[in-house]
Amino acid sequence: MHFNLFHEFLQEAKEGMQQGPFESGFRDMMVMFSSWEFSPVALENPFVNTSTRVHIWQGSEDYYVPVTLQSYVARSLPWIHYHELLGKGHFLSGVPGYNDEVVRHLLLDDTKLASAK
Repeated sequence: MHFNLFHEFLQEAKEGMQQGPFESGFRDMMVMFSSWEFSPVALENPFVNTSTRVHIWQGSEDYYVPVTLQSYVARSLPWIHYHELLGKGHFLSGVPGYNDEVVRHLLLDDTKLASAK
């Protein structure tokens, strides 16, 4: 099982660096540290006439994406459902049960999930 997760991680990393590690890192830095043409908290709800929500899963120990930033954006936009995984980092796909939890949230709405527990 662990070998499969490691193999999947390597495949994803390889895809993410198709243009080379320096170009990929440079583009990441440009996104992280440049000025954006919009404010994420000013985004309009793309699901105005539905109960659909965007889900953000965030590890509390993520050193790539600050928890304070993600939780602020989620609190500012009521159509976002924020899930924080305590003690976890940036790469959540290796967290036991994480994939099942994501699928459960994508297939069932929040009211059905609450009654299923």
